Amino acid sequence: VYEGPFVSGPRQNQNQSLAPHDYNNNFESDSANTPERQFESVSLRHGSNATSNFTNGMTFTGTYEFDRPKFGKWIMKDNDGIEEWMYEGPLIVVGLDDTSLHGTAIATLSPTPRHRKSPSTSSINTTPINSAPSSGNITTASLSTNRVIGMSIPLPGSVLFHGNGTFVRYSDGMRYKGEFHRGLAHGVGKETIPNFGGDGESVYQGEFMNGLRHGVGT
Repeated sequence: VYEGPFVSGPRQNQNQSLAPHDYNNNFESDSANTPERQFESVSLRHGSNATSNFTNGMTFTGTYEFDRPKFGKWIMKDNDGIEEWMYEGPLIVVGLDDTSLHGTAIATLSPTPRHRKSPSTSSINTTPINSAPSSGNITTASLSTNRVIGMSIPLPGSVLFHGNGTFVRYSDGMRYKGEFHRGLAHGVGKETIPNFGGDGESVYQGEFMNGLRHGVGT
């Protein structure tokens, strides 16, 4: 369900307009986009103060630009309506803003952080997002530092986090503010995690790569 401003414009290409429920990014077929249809006048979501509610539990509030979310706040809720994560900031459109992303494993395309030489594959933390450290004493902080920050799978409208934004993960209270690249924390940022038991918090400020701490930081 979408509430917000529209603008009339031509159907520019087969990937131009997606219905709000099209989370799997199933684009219209080529056969449906005849030359006549490509120049039809259609209503496109366009403007600020817009809200879209998606069937998968996501809500977007912010600015659309020619039917694509461009800047705003994403909130993901589970089946019980409990918030899982929140992102606020700019977005990039897969296939339009960056044609090299469409149909590609996103994380493998990200460049290395600034001021760093390209690391070897063995030095990259590849711990799965939901796995815990092997230590028997697992604290909130130690578990969180091995979890990827961001979303590498495109969101509704074929968008990814991209630019300076904020990401909050409610399951462990992790908060990240800094640079994102193609959906993941990448570049320079600050990660804050409440310590186990609610006694203070752990803070890391420095470089990130592919959603994980990597490089120079404190």
